[in-house]
Amino acid sequence: MNIDELERLLQLAAPLPWLIQSDEPLAIVNEARLYRVEIAEVRTGFTEPFDAEQRASAALIVAAVNALPALIACVKTADDMRALRQNSLHAYDAARKVLAGNGGGNG
Repeated sequence: MNIDELERLLQLAAPLPWLIQSDEPLAIVNEARLYRVEIAEVRTGFTEPFDAEQRASAALIVAAVNALPALIACVKTADDMRALRQNSLHAYDAARKVLAGNGGGNG
């Protein structure tokens, strides 16, 4: 999955932030609307270590989704910086060729 697809899915998904409602079972919810929207349900109440794993998985889902806009912005910024660097290197190479063709600019 690429960054554009993640961004598309984020736009289609329930608005952020998502949070965990500490009921049994755990509910991943969105309260950005006038009413609570349940996105997913994570069953708990198992013997350990499975119960702790379920709770950690729910927390990870919520944290990852809530962090996604910032992570997407970081990737896009990094891509922009890489493109700018590449353009700068091309300009540098072109300038060196021009200078080399003019005797290195000495004369």
